[in-house]
Amino acid sequence: VQTIQIRLDTDLVSKLKTKADAANKTPSEIVAEILRTQLK
Repeated sequence: VQTIQIRLDTDLVSKLKTKADAANKTPSEIVAEILRTQLK
C-alpha cells in the first residue's frame, strides 16, 4: 500500500467523515472505494 497526500476543503472533509462514520470505515477506506469506482 502506498500513501499519497491530497488536499480537501472543509466541506469535503466533513462529508467524508460523515460517510465513513455511517459505514464504520476510515476516511481513507472511503476515498479508496470512491477512486476504485471512478477509475474503472
